Formats: sequence, C-alpha cells, structure tokens
Amino acid sequence: MPETPITFIKGDTIGIETDYRDSLPVNMTAIQRPIMGAMGYMLQAPGLTSISSFPEDDPCRGAVWNERQEIQYRAWSSDTSGVLREADYIIDINNKPAIDFTIIGSWTGANADRPISMPYSFESQGIVAVDNFFLWLPATTTFLTGGVDMDPLFVGTIDAVWIRGYYFLTDGDTLYHTLLTDETVVEASESTAQLSPDPILGLGLTQDDKVIVFGRYTVEYFAVIAREGFTFQNLPNRAFKSGLVATHAKVEILGDWFYVGGRKAEGIGVHVIQGISPSRVSSREIEKLLGTYSELELADMNCESREEDGVSYLIVHLPNQTLQLNLNILKELGPDNAWSILSTGTEGDTWRANFGMFDNTFGEWIYGDNLDGRVGKLDSTVATQYDQIAEWLLYTPIMFLDSVSIDEIEIEVIPGHTDFDDAQVFMSLNQDGVTGGTEFILEYGRGFEYDHRFISRRHGYVRNWVTITMRGASRSRMAFGKGRMKYG
Repeated sequence: MPETPITFIKGDTIGIETDYRDSLPVNMTAIQRPIMGAMGYMLQAPGLTSISSFPEDDPCRGAVWNERQEIQYRAWSSDTSGVLREADYIIDINNKPAIDFTIIGSWTGANADRPISMPYSFESQGIVAVDNFFLWLPATTTFLTGGVDMDPLFVGTIDAVWIRGYYFLTDGDTLYHTLLTDETVVEASESTAQLSPDPILGLGLTQDDKVIVFGRYTVEYFAVIAREGFTFQNLPNRAFKSGLVATHAKVEILGDWFYVGGRKAEGIGVHVIQGISPSRVSSREIEKLLGTYSELELADMNCESREEDGVSYLIVHLPNQTLQLNLNILKELGPDNAWSILSTGTEGDTWRANFGMFDNTFGEWIYGDNLDGRVGKLDSTVATQYDQIAEWLLYTPIMFLDSVSIDEIEIEVIPGHTDFDDAQVFMSLNQDGVTGGTEFILEYGRGFEYDHRFISRRHGYVRNWVTITMRGASRSRMAFGKGRMKYG
C-alpha cells in the first residue's frame, strides 16, 4: 500500500485575499533532533506556574536581572502610575524556593502603561518610565525621580543604556549622557543622530561597547572617545538605512540584535543585525501579520528572548498576537519554517507571559503577566497556564493525492507520561483550504501506556489534495514526531 510522509513544521491554507497562506503552529515548536528517521519533532510549549501575585493586579511592564547586585527587579504599572519592586527569595512550606517582591519606588504620569527600560550601573538601577529617568540607589535605599531629584534634562527620556561609566539616554530628538563622576547630572553638551532627521526611537549596546541608536528609518553607532563635552563620537561607516518601529521592538540574542521595523517606504518586517548590515528573518506570512497593524498600534509592542535546552527563541509581543522565532530552525531551514504562535486559552488570545528573564538565584525562567499582577515561572512539567488549559494547533502542507482513499494515518508520539486522563487529540482533513472536515477524536495515550500507538483509520476519499489539522486543549503535554499516511 503506498504511503506519504507527514510533516507539521508549517502548514498551508488559502486566505480570503485569494492567496496561499501559511498555517503556523500554535503553542508548538520544532525541536531539531534526529529521531526515528526524522530531522526532529514538534513539542508543546511549556506551561506557566504561579509563584507570586499582588493585590494591585497591575500588569508587568519591565524586568531585569541586575548582575551587579545579583537580584531581580520588576516594574508594574497601570495607566497613570507604576511601582518598582525588588525580589525577595524565600522558602515556602513545601521547602521549595519562591519569590516575593518589595516595593522600593513609584511614579505617576502619562504613558505609565508602556514598556519600561531598566539599565543599571555599578552603583544604581535605572528606570525609564512615564518619559522620565529614575534611579534606585541600593546602598542608601534612595529612589530618585529625574527632573525633580536630579537633572531637569532627564524629563522626556524614552530609552537609556549604561556604557563605561555613563548612562546614555535619548528623548527621541537628542542624545545625552550623565557625568562620569555623577549619575544624577546630565552632561551639558548634547548630540543628535546624523544620517537622517528621522526620530530616534531606541538605544542598544554592541558586544564591542558601541551604542546603537535606532531611528525610525536608520541605525547609527556611537563610541566613547576621550574628549570634553559630549563624550561619544558618531561612526558613520557603520550606519545603515533601516530602522525601528517602536522603542522596545528590539532585543539582543547571542550578540546579535533583532528588531521589528524596516526601511522608509517599505513594509514592516523582523530583521537581525549581524556584523554591520541587517537581514530579514521574517517570512512572508509574518510580514502579512505585521501588516495588519498600524505603526501607532505597534508603539507599545516589545521583543524578548529565551534560551532553553540549547534552543534560542525570539518572542515578539504584538497587540493581539505573540510570535515566536526558533533561531536554531532559522539557521538550518530558514524563516519559512522557524515561526510559530504562542497563545493563552482556547480562543487564540495573545500569550499572557511577558518580560521574562532567567533568574540565577531562583534557577528558573521568570515571567510577568500581561493581564494581572502575578509572577510565574516557565514550567515544562505542565501544559496549562496558571492551571488553565491552552489550545495547541498543528497543520500539514498541502499533499497531492489524486482520487484516493486514506486508509491510515500514524504519527510517532511520546505516550504514557501524563497524570491526567484527558490526553485527546482532534484531527480533521481539509480538501479546499477553507472548510474543515469532520473531526476524529483520538487518544494520545493514557498514563503509563508507554507502548500506545497514535493511529487513525478510514478517513475516506480525497478528490485531489488534502491538508491535516490537529488540535488539543488538555492538561497533558504532548509531542509529535514523524508521521505517515497510507492510501489506496
């Protein structure tokens, strides 16, 4: 009996604009590991387990692991006010590590609900919030408000980094930095970006200690030099014309900077700066998704990264979606096969976890929340998010099978490793790219049934082509490897 292989790394569908579109995996990612004759398998995203929560119920807006002080700082805010908290590490009644947080500073003002930058120096923790710059001085337990307790020039700050003894800041028009001898005072001399008059939206640092100045349509670099006044010099030979769409739409991963934006008069995409020039890492489907948002809607988006078990991820938080780029798959198979979607619940809501970091004391990936004040950890032992199920989806590319009957579909799984009696999968076939067929309910495998085979039979007649959709919403975590379809 003839058979064809099945892959789930990316599926095909037809869009309402009369176009072929990608069906991206949801809450599933590809793991590159040769197994049973396949290059890899699809693994369900880790769940979220709560470790702390607060009565204010405000969403998280920023976080940083301060390696100088070896502690986690995290910021929460509502529409008009916010607080900075410092992590307290405790042992709970089950003799497991837990985290509480102590408020050490607060602020009020417009735009309090935007993402927050949190650079730090040897002596202080900086916070950029409500278009202002703040300093927390742990040695004296002092929280300073820029423009009130410090230099008035800190008012209007939208982003900042720390480099070689200086806080380097921007208000969107000019660049300025603190004195080497006093972090609470701005050096009187100022500078601007020079390649183009486009607005400055964000700052970053290279591995060789250069400041990256992200404009809307340009990127420029500045280096520390020994001179009075403005201590940084523009490096025109490293500049290029492609820029950032929002202040926090950027993140450094393994020494490379990933950002969302693009050139003037072109669509928005996802780019990476490797060396001195950018390249696109967004697929056509990702750029179609980005194109559904206006630049105003993207103003409060943010990017972050995660490295786990040797796999690096870029996570792009959009207003209504969370996209994930698997950098290992990107390197081997290109951007068309490296993207997936992270979501919460069963209605395709944007992933609620945000502003994650690996906390060295806790030894876990810790996340804030987009919906309320809780703090959670990434938990690979569960599929739920704070005890709530989250739907996953897998799709296949179009398979041409001219006038045949599908007799059997078998997919390699890892059964038996669940404590819950709800490991069910819903499978359906689609023959027109629009309307799905009847769903078949299949058992993934109950607890301790390690030899269970995931097989579905007698799917019926196929006219000329078909795709397969699989979905699930359970407390049981799942993985899917090599698949094959027998037909006659």
